[in-house]
Amino acid sequence: RRFAELLASGTSGRKGPVFIELPLDIQGRQVDTTALAGSAVTGQVITTEQIAPTEIGKLVEIIRQAARPLFLLGGGVDRQTAWQLAGAFEEMGVPIATTWNGADRIAGSHPIYFGRPNTWGQRYGNVLLQQADLLVALGGDGTMLRAASACRDRGAKAVFALATHGLFGKGSEALLASPLLDEIVVTGPG
Repeated sequence: RRFAELLASGTSGRKGPVFIELPLDIQGRQVDTTALAGSAVTGQVITTEQIAPTEIGKLVEIIRQAARPLFLLGGGVDRQTAWQLAGAFEEMGVPIATTWNGADRIAGSHPIYFGRPNTWGQRYGNVLLQQADLLVALGGDGTMLRAASACRDRGAKAVFALATHGLFGKGSEALLASPLLDEIVVTGPG
């Protein structure tokens, strides 16, 4: 109950950030969502549509045509979805890297996991990112334009961004208008 009140305080009255620190053991627990009394944020429901099967088909075809594709999972991909998709990613044989915020979305021991590419990340993750001819970034945390720029600098012909539960607030105008991205697809539950 108290948690829901704290979250709601950031979306009503004097809106703003709410800092809630949770121990790692609490963050990693499975939650039975059916036991929850209701939405933590009341008065505001944001829904998005699922990606149409035709769009998924287009993406699969683009991935098949790529010589060196790479999936980059960010913190915006919920753990359950990432765990469910891990098998499909493995079947496709496409390597997966994560952002720092998405580091727990796939096991570090998974055979197709290749670290966290960035300044403080693993070298092999950076090499894969630099050599990728297709980057599929899911659930990013604001690094889409940096990733898109790196891909274009290295000769990428097309860059697509996919966001689950995408909420584009103040400051996202540069992302939405950027010529670095060919298309931004936003989806959510449904």
